Amino acid sequence: MNDRKNVIVGLFVLGGAILLGTMIVRFKAVPIIFRSVYTVKGHLPSARGIREGKRVHMDGIDIGYVLDVASSPDGLGVLVDMRINSDVKIPNEAVFIARQSTVGDLYLDFQTPAAIQGTVTESGTDAASGGVLVQCTFPDGVLLRPGNPVRIAGKQVGSVLTVAPRENGQPGIRIGLRLHAGTVIPDKAEVVAKKPGAGEAWVQFQQPDQPSAYLPDKAEVKGRIKGPELLPEDMMADFREAMGKFGQLDAILNNVQELTEPRTLKDVEAGKPRNLFTALEQFERTAKTAQDQLQKPTGDFGGLIADARKAAQTLQKAMEQAGKTLETVNDAGKTIQQSGKQVNALVTKGDAFIAKLGKDIDEARKLVENLNGLVTDVRGGKGTFGKLVADDELHRALVTLIENLRATADNINRLAVMWRQEGVLSKEGK
Repeated sequence: MNDRKNVIVGLFVLGGAILLGTMIVRFKAVPIIFRSVYTVKGHLPSARGIREGKRVHMDGIDIGYVLDVASSPDGLGVLVDMRINSDVKIPNEAVFIARQSTVGDLYLDFQTPAAIQGTVTESGTDAASGGVLVQCTFPDGVLLRPGNPVRIAGKQVGSVLTVAPRENGQPGIRIGLRLHAGTVIPDKAEVVAKKPGAGEAWVQFQQPDQPSAYLPDKAEVKGRIKGPELLPEDMMADFREAMGKFGQLDAILNNVQELTEPRTLKDVEAGKPRNLFTALEQFERTAKTAQDQLQKPTGDFGGLIADARKAAQTLQKAMEQAGKTLETVNDAGKTIQQSGKQVNALVTKGDAFIAKLGKDIDEARKLVENLNGLVTDVRGGKGTFGKLVADDELHRALVTLIENLRATADNINRLAVMWRQEGVLSKEGK
């Protein structure tokens, strides 16, 4: 009798231990049991590397976790459902980044922008457009470029028009702004340049005592995926000193920036020329249209494949043009004889960019060849876009290729901005 009771008690204890262990494993990433949280949803192009329980950071500090990942209702990208600790406030202007490390792990981070104070030196009206022209000065090291937005109270009211060194060798940078017609700069507003760790910089007019705005519960933010950096921060000083020895490269650097400036098809409709980023967007749209059409019982597959081939060829040409332009700049660095160690480091990095872009061009070329080889039975999965529907692995490979190309374009553009603003232009004509 006692043995039977002992067995029953033992089974209850074992069952309780198993249940407790299961609950610990199941709910280990749910701090809501211990502290209150609020919801923020981030929109990203891909869910690769993101899973339930993934930690979320702000400027490197752990602030929450990923609860769920789901497809976006519009069919473009994914929604990452995050739970943020209630004692953490995320500024509205923070940039949501999914950064891939050099070992492939993904790091989710809200990056708050650093603010650099500037000074308004003069303002006036543009007779042609009726807009407001503003001249400002900022300290050296502000990575602004033409096209960066200008904001007041979170709303874009214009853009950066010109970036140039100050006259007579004075320290700092002179920034020209063009604001929309009718824009009123608030009294006593300060001008600041803001730049998160990754993403686009902008200029902002704000009151000195303006309170900060934070993301509310159930807020939605648009994020971006960044590849591993090809330019370590500890190399920046060497690059600046080395590139100061370059001359007569302004036009070439303009081409590099023009080719790799983050730009959308809406910008093209507004009058800006096409470049590597718009070619990527056009190709991505074509691929998505192909997937949608292939799941329909009827459709113009011949026209679909022709559009896909054209988009891929445009992408390949844009990449090859960027590669040739970058090689021209890099070759100029190799001609400098008395620059020593720093230019050697510069050329090494330039070679790394060119090698990486070369691999991406090869991938794009293979894609064009596959599209040129499409003949029949696309629905059956025999052609590339048929496989995009039938073969999930190939679809993920295409998404990865597009992400890698965007990361490469970002890095090339960052290098061009650095060469232009911190080296070449400050020495041009001297």
